[in-house]
Amino acid sequence: MVCCASCNRYGGNRVFDTFEEKKAYILGRRNAWRGRKHTIDPDTVNAIFSEEERRREPSPYDVKYKRHTYRIKPEVHGALKSIAKQHGVGINDLVRWIFQDFIERHEKEEVELPVQKFVVVRLRLSD
Repeated sequence: MVCCASCNRYGGNRVFDTFEEKKAYILGRRNAWRGRKHTIDPDTVNAIFSEEERRREPSPYDVKYKRHTYRIKPEVHGALKSIAKQHGVGINDLVRWIFQDFIERHEKEEVELPVQKFVVVRLRLSD
């Protein structure tokens, strides 16, 4: 009986006479698996792994860079992905380079922001 990968994982190499038999077996195994509590006694963890082994080492990127989130239009993100793919670089590296290049050009006054001044008028009721 051919099924999806996860069903085949639960079913293993067992042979079933009907699809309904296999379905009942797989659903029973899946529900039993999902209902398990995956807990390990902290003393057991301490006995198996030293404190240094339990400490997560940050990736080199986490040490060198800090993650930030910026709101950009989907079209801009699509263009960035396209450029990154075209040049075979990661999108994060491309965006980091764009930001750094802009900052350097702005500091040299080679680029000017299109800033407009405007006045906000607020009306209040008098006392």
